[in-house]
Amino acid sequence: MFNFEEVAMTGRDRAGATVFYKDGDGEIYCTFQVRGRGGENLIGTYSYLDLTPLGRNENGPSHTLGDWVRLHDEYDAR
Repeated sequence: MFNFEEVAMTGRDRAGATVFYKDGDGEIYCTFQVRGRGGENLIGTYSYLDLTPLGRNENGPSHTLGDWVRLHDEYDAR
């Protein structure tokens, strides 16, 4: 389950952020959670890309960050 919908897991990692709160009695609460296309405000790079002429340039098959960002060892050697 990802963003309240069943989708095939095609990658190793999924973006997201979760915030927990532990009260004085030791109870732990999930106070905030976002996955997928809800956490852009947490990625500082997007703030700058949104100011540029091409913006995020998400023009690949998924129209997401995953279309152009790779892990450091997954970029083509040039």
